[in-house]
Order: sequence, then C-alpha cells, then structure tokens
Amino acid sequence: EKHGVIAWSPCGRFLVLGSDNNTLQIYSFDLTTYQGKEVVTLQGHTKYITSVSWSPCGVFLVSGSYDQTARIWSFDSDTRQGKEIAKFEGRHDVESVVWSPCGQYMALGSFDKNIRVCMGS
Repeated sequence: EKHGVIAWSPCGRFLVLGSDNNTLQIYSFDLTTYQGKEVVTLQGHTKYITSVSWSPCGVFLVSGSYDQTARIWSFDSDTRQGKEIAKFEGRHDVESVVWSPCGQYMALGSFDKNIRVCMGS
C-alpha cells in the first residue's frame, strides 16, 4: 500500500496519510521514539486521494480526490474516532484542498483550473 499525501495535525501528535486504497489513515505519533500507530481509518472516497489538510483547531480534516469530491471529516483525539460529516461534489477532480488560517473556510482546487472557497467548520 502506498501513501500519496500526508499532513501533521496542528498539535503534532497525529499524522494523516492518504493511501492508494482510497482511505485516510490517522496515526498517533510519538516524537521521542519516532513510532507511529494507526488509530483510525476513514473511508468514503471512491478514487485516489489527491490532497488532505487539517483545520487549525485539529478537529476537522478536508480531503480531495479524483472521485470529484471534497470531504470533511471530524476527528476526536480523545476517543480516537473519526467520521465523514460533509461532502462537496463537483464536476471535476479535486486536486488540492487547504483550510484558511482562521479555520472558517476551505479552498478547493480542481483540474478545471478553478478555485472554490467554501465555509468549513
């Protein structure tokens, strides 16, 4: 299994990896031992995940995919559970996603050379 995208959580305790099996995997990571442990797998995309970004508060993630969707996920670091909470469907593959520094907006870039700004959390 290959991982194409990766992002640190703002707190630095978690890594999210997008794999070639269309899932996001969140790992807890210990910086003193450099050891990681998978804590949850998020499923929903039907094609390759192209981009992932944590919200500044570290509770939400956004992912983009060749399935022409961007999905918002919630992640509870205490219970180590996550779930999809929203899906944005488009007419083109989503190439890149990013949260605004304030955490209220997301920017989605697609292969049609357009950028879409959406309300986030």
